[in-house]
Parts: sequence; C-alpha cells; structure tokens
Amino acid sequence: MSWRRIGLYYGLTVVFGVYFFAFVWDPVGERPHLRDYSPTQSRFLPFTRDSIQELQLHREGQVIRCLFDGDSWQVVEPLGGYATSSLVTSLIENLTTEQETRVVQEATDDLAAYGLNPPHATIVLKGRTESELATIFIGGRNPTSTAVYASKEGSPEIVLLGYSAFYYEELLFEAATDFTAGPNGSPEATEPAQDTQEEQAEE
Repeated sequence: MSWRRIGLYYGLTVVFGVYFFAFVWDPVGERPHLRDYSPTQSRFLPFTRDSIQELQLHREGQVIRCLFDGDSWQVVEPLGGYATSSLVTSLIENLTTEQETRVVQEATDDLAAYGLNPPHATIVLKGRTESELATIFIGGRNPTSTAVYASKEGSPEIVLLGYSAFYYEELLFEAATDFTAGPNGSPEATEPAQDTQEEQAEE
C-alpha cells in the first residue's frame, strides 16, 4: 500500500470523525439540546401579580383553587385544604417576575423532551372579572436542575423559568393536599437559594 493511499485513508477518517462529533453524537442522550438554535430573551407574562385574583393548580388529577380576598390568599378547593397566603404569593411572583425569561425553543413538536407532554403541572391565572389571564404549563427540570421548562397556552415557545417556580408549585400542592396539617401545621414558604441569571440561562 502506497503512502499516498495511507494518507487518503487517514484524511477520510479524520473527516468522518469530525462530522460524527459535530452533527451525530449526542452526549446527553434524550435530553433536549440546542444544536442549531440561539436562545433569546422574552417577557413571560405581560401583567403583574396585582392583576391576579384567582390561581388554579392542576396536577395529578387534583385541582388546587386559591382566591384573593383583598388582603390575603385563601384555598377554597379542595374543601379543607390550606396553604399560607405568602406561599401563594411567592409562586405568583415567580411567574410574573419583571426579569426576562430565556426562550430555549421558538417551536417544537417534541414537547415530551421538555417534560411538557403531559406537563408536570398546569397553572391557570384569572383576573378580577374571572377572565382567564394565562394558562401555564410546567414541565421538567433542565439537565443542571437550576431551572424548569415551561410554556403558555397559545404560544409555541419553550422557556426556562427559575427553579423557584417549581419549588413553590411543589410546596403549594403538598400544603393544600395535606388535610392533617391545618392552619397551625401547614408549612410556611421558605425562600430557596436565589436563582442567578447565569443559572436560569443554563439548559
């Protein structure tokens, strides 16, 4: 075999190797990744928490319904459910925060890759006239567990919300479905470590 042919084979091996690692190999398996997409910044919800008078949390076949009475939040469904007003407020603040939300996909047919088919939880926000302001779908956590994937009804975008949104949704569901705790035994919302812009930006 001539040196020229050996060199040709070596060159082809290098070319195929580069192609494989650049376009075929996926080191994170089934996790969603952004091979050809540059994330952008966007506002998630166009209104503030003061616009919200009702919050519904749908999860695992159950509905948690909270109403604002002008002073505080009350759990009205399920009957006997309880959660502190500060816990509901904390969840809402993490959905209506003024900081920008990171858009990781403008549109996708693979919602399951983001834990959104079916979603982990669905949150419905309503205003003073009981008009629906937004329906939010909470999906799975990103690979580094610093944020959670989410989407809005009527929008094809997949965004990253800070991990606090997932944290407070978990607390509200657990508190409102724990009928043995009552007002004196329900867990108070404790502040998790603050999400940094860098953490929310990670996928």
